[in-house]
This record gives sequence, structure tokens and C-alpha cells, in this order.
Amino acid sequence: MKNIKDLIPVQQLLMQIDDDMPPNPPTPPSIDLDKVKLIRFISRPESIDPFEASQITWEVEGPPTGWVLKLNGQTVDRSKTVQVEPKITSEYQLTAHSGNNRKNLGSVTVNVNLQQCLIEQVEYLEFRIQRLLYNWGREMTGLRFRGSINDSVNVVATWQNISFSMKMEYVINNFSNPYVNITGDFNFGLTGDNIGFGDQSIFGYFKNLEIDADFTTWQWIEISLLTPIAAVIAAQHLDTAREMAREGTNALFDRIVNSSLIQGTTPAGMDVHYTEVSAGNNGLGLFTKRYCPRKQRKTDIFSSPEGIPTTFHH
Repeated sequence: MKNIKDLIPVQQLLMQIDDDMPPNPPTPPSIDLDKVKLIRFISRPESIDPFEASQITWEVEGPPTGWVLKLNGQTVDRSKTVQVEPKITSEYQLTAHSGNNRKNLGSVTVNVNLQQCLIEQVEYLEFRIQRLLYNWGREMTGLRFRGSINDSVNVVATWQNISFSMKMEYVINNFSNPYVNITGDFNFGLTGDNIGFGDQSIFGYFKNLEIDADFTTWQWIEISLLTPIAAVIAAQHLDTAREMAREGTNALFDRIVNSSLIQGTTPAGMDVHYTEVSAGNNGLGLFTKRYCPRKQRKTDIFSSPEGIPTTFHH
């Protein structure tokens, strides 16, 4: 530890830091975007089937500095080929930017043929998941619900998200039962989505998961009147309750994801192409799956002089 007399005064230290820092680079001046020219911008092929990909190639000329090129809002090189795997017919736009100025250079569209695909929808998702949580919750966690299904389990399905909460308790012989509150946000995803080829399956993941276990104020008072080590035992019980809730909730949602409610029955010769959780028209949750005919991966459709293309997701 330094002595007080060795410490550098704050103001002097800040001045020293300022002197040591390199100067901020000057902001490049804006350029006339009329000098930026689109040489070519194509998609190949222009139409694809599900699980297939298209390549987008562009070439843009302009001043060496003072502007950037963006594809659908993402900064890209001035000349490149990227692979795109849209789930639906999608438009890709090239724009040039300099300061606050913007110039639209052009766009291409990749059409996705969904005519042979099937849509499956599960309505009232909130009620269905609420029922599964209540039916399987005690078995999977070892905890007991504090009341009826509507009193102890709440589910809200919104855009791309399922929020849930469970009010439970840890039943202990000859001891107070601590309350355990479990809240979180859950969503569904599609394996293989970053590749776009091969078998597709639905998985689930937590966006967040919070476990709170505690005794009520009156329970703590009762515990304090017991043996001197009762508080230590109570803390151990709380740790056990949290661990049971965490492990059990993960197992519970694994069971829900693997249930027929979510996985359904994939038609013969098809794969899951798209999944979505939304509020639905009635606001009570809608789970949508699109099945499309399975395709073999085509390795020789494209040839790129620049090597393996970069994947660009829409």
C-alpha cells in the first residue's frame, strides 16, 4: 500500500492521463455519395426451395474513404459474395452511407417457394403450457405448489417469448416449509438454423431463470426460537430448495419441449422449416410450425471465385 504522501492528486492524475492518451482521430468529412456507383448486384439463383441457399454478389466503386457500404443495415465489403438462407421471400438492399447522408444503390430479391409446405398451429399455448407445468412440476422438482393451478402457475406467451412463474414450497418434516418462487423467460429454437440443410428439430432455451427461496418473517421468528443451530439448518434447507428448483425446472422444460404438444408429428418426407411463438389472434399464445419437403444438400449449384461464401442471415 502506498503512503498518502506518495499518492497523486486526482486533478493532476487526470491531467497526466489526458497527456498520455493519443488524440482522437478526426472525423472523416462526408463525401458526395453521387460518386459511389453500383457495378453489379445479383442473386443466384433468384428462387430457392426450403432448406436451400442463394448467393448474393455485388461490386461497388467509390472514393477510397469517407463512406461505408451496408447490406440490410450490416456493414459489408465493397465487393463480396455472401450466402443467404431466408425462410421466406426476402429483399436485400445495398446502401451507401457518409455522415448523415444515405444513398440507395439497389436491391435483389430471393424468392422462397413454400407451395408444398404445410403449416401446423397450436392455439391457446398459455393454457396448455400452464397445465403441463402444474401437472409435471411437483414430480420434476420435488417441490409442492402453493395453491391451485391459477393461483400458483402463470404463463404469458408474447412475441418470440414465453414468460412464466411458479409459486412453490419445499416440504420439510418437523420444520417450516420455505417458499420457492421460480420465474423466467423461455423460447423455442430450430437446430440446424445456421446451416439451412439436413434434419431440423425444435429445442428450447431459457433467456433467464430466477430462483428465490426464503422463509416468511414469521417463519424466521419461529426458527429463531428453536435450537441455536436452527438458523444454520434453515440456510442449508434454502440452498437445497434452490438446487431442487433449478435442476427440476430445467428437467421440467426439457420434458415439455420433447412432448407431443411441441414436437408434433413431422409428415413423412418433410422437416421442420420454421418455428415461432406469438401472442396469436386471441392473445393466449400461438405456436406455429412449418413443415417443408426434405431436400438433399446441393454442393455444386454455385461456384464462387472468392472461395467459400460468408453466411448472411435474414
